[in-house]
Amino acid sequence: GGLIWRTPLSGLSAGAGLLHMGPSLKFENEADPLPATTRAGLAYRLDLNDLPWKTDRTFAFSKLLITSDFSKTKLSENVVSSGIEIGMDLDKNQSVALRTGLRYGEDWSRFSLGLGVREGRFMIDYALALSRTIRNTHHFSLSLLF
Repeated sequence: GGLIWRTPLSGLSAGAGLLHMGPSLKFENEADPLPATTRAGLAYRLDLNDLPWKTDRTFAFSKLLITSDFSKTKLSENVVSSGIEIGMDLDKNQSVALRTGLRYGEDWSRFSLGLGVREGRFMIDYALALSRTIRNTHHFSLSLLF
């Protein structure tokens, strides 16, 4: 379970969670402990068109999201992840977002680039994760919002 706190500072949220807490998994006479994980993170969301110094110009990519998160799994190294997303609304039910991120820890680091598109209730997301220690990976998802 976890908690999200929308701080008094407009656009800033903080979250924390505990995952995989519980008894060990048992099969016949052997038991394996769950990978108990603690996570904490911050996110800052900003609409560039709402900035006080903005002139009459309207930014096409106006939605900015900056995130950072810390994760610790029992018997593993710490992992720190950070990312930036910049997006724009094309219409009431259409949007597009460009993303980049960096994940560091567990004896490896990974840089990623991605694109997300929303059309009505459907979302398509794609990401390319680049790594020095393991092969580059492609991630694709199709989501239905309700």
